[in-house]
Amino acid sequence: MAGPAVNQPPSKTSPLATLGWGFYLAVSWTWIIGMILPALLLRDLGWWALAVFLAPNAIGAALMGTVLRDAQAALRLRQQHDAAIRRFSMVTIAFHLYVLTSIALAVEGFPSIGGQASVLIIACVLAVAMMAVRRWLITALAVWVASIGLAIAFVASDASVVIADPGTFASAFPQDLLLLTPVVVFGFALCPYLDATFLRARASTGPTAGKAAFAFGFLVPFVIMIAFTVIYAAAIVSGHAVGWVLILAHLAVQGGFTLAVHLRESKLTLPQRGITLGLTIAALATSWSLPAGRLDWAGDMLAWEVVYRLFLSAYGLFFPAYVLFAMVPSALGMGPMPSAGRAVTAITIAAVLPLYGLGFIALEEQWLPLALGLVLAGAFITFALRRRAAEAGDG
Repeated sequence: MAGPAVNQPPSKTSPLATLGWGFYLAVSWTWIIGMILPALLLRDLGWWALAVFLAPNAIGAALMGTVLRDAQAALRLRQQHDAAIRRFSMVTIAFHLYVLTSIALAVEGFPSIGGQASVLIIACVLAVAMMAVRRWLITALAVWVASIGLAIAFVASDASVVIADPGTFASAFPQDLLLLTPVVVFGFALCPYLDATFLRARASTGPTAGKAAFAFGFLVPFVIMIAFTVIYAAAIVSGHAVGWVLILAHLAVQGGFTLAVHLRESKLTLPQRGITLGLTIAALATSWSLPAGRLDWAGDMLAWEVVYRLFLSAYGLFFPAYVLFAMVPSALGMGPMPSAGRAVTAITIAAVLPLYGLGFIALEEQWLPLALGLVLAGAFITFALRRRAAEAGDG
């Protein structure tokens, strides 16, 4: 059940292995975004925000098994865009190391220094152990079952006092959610194509089995994991110390698996691992240098959440923009990007970045549709420049 080598695309996959890849996908995608962001969205925008998070997330990831029709498509994508895929893993690893180190700061009454050290150490030890075992499908199933056990323990413990009931968060549909939705869809629809673990799964499954593994993984076990996030959402929002040991254990187990598979699949060089560690240290230094307590200029957030949202900008802007500006034209058979197209890309990102900051950090969501519109307009212009350059070359 270890899965075939990715350089030998299978013609078919056994039903048991298909289920195993489904759990592998679900666990590899249950990371620091799925374990925390739903709680923050529930706090800020209420129950409707959960649907806006979950639907494009699960459906967008599930569709990758169909969009990439076979293993060869995944292998070509990995070969053509290897540098960007490695950068995606580098940021993802740094993101996990940052959150696993700093999340205890969000808990009132929790021993922050000891909590930070324990969660990070446990996750790293688990990551090393999983990389040594290397039976990824069995390991993924074991990690998923462990999180289910932690969820049951959380519900059965005294943590029940902070479990969200329907009245904890707003139930009305907020207008700000309409402004946020297109950006969420943009990120979740495109980011999966840069995830090395997804490409590994698609390259290791046959044409039909790959579709089934992605559909099952993201519509069943992944959705169940997000349900666990919803259960402990009130604890994250309130900073209530009750039950946080179980939540941190869940973060460590799932985070350890994500660290292990991204380290394995990205095949980072020593300098790239150094850059990843430097990014983590810079994120921690930024978080710790911000004033203690809640920040008025950042929507009453704590410092750890401000840096958390800065990381989110990579998945809401930079990575999906790369897929749109580089991967999509390549898939459509367009020519290489001319120098004018590269200039348009740089200008677009520079113009949009402050708008994303206003939307995600200052919580002024009215700027987000404009930001996404500029991204789409920039992509349209670069497509036109590619076609013009190709026609000039043919002439």
